[in-house]
Amino acid sequence: MRGNSMTKTEVKNLLFSYQQLVMKQKIWKECLKISNDICLKKDYQKNLLQLNIINESLNLLKEEHKFVIEKHLIQHYVWKETLELFEEKWGVMNSRSERTLKRMQSEGLEKILEFIKTSKLESYFQESCE
Repeated sequence: MRGNSMTKTEVKNLLFSYQQLVMKQKIWKECLKISNDICLKKDYQKNLLQLNIINESLNLLKEEHKFVIEKHLIQHYVWKETLELFEEKWGVMNSRSERTLKRMQSEGLEKILEFIKTSKLESYFQESCE
């Protein structure tokens, strides 16, 4: 994130890179066992905090919104697959259109962004030591 105010697009990109953040966290943890690199330690702690913020903000969402975001953005399923998974979970009778799933994702991103902003957590997504 650059500048002062986080955007919905930045939240979307952050969620899309969630798996990379998790992997980075695991690798950095191992690196810190053999290194006293201060910058790496700060980045590790910041990354851990970012993951916690993301996880907690996802937990604030309606179950359906969280499901769509997890499947489409975090796990990288395409919309058709996300729709099929949605139908598997909630049944064909509760099926949604792709457009509705996109709206649900957009609403979920707005709620996450609102949580980050109102909790004054935006600064923890600024550039790191690197």
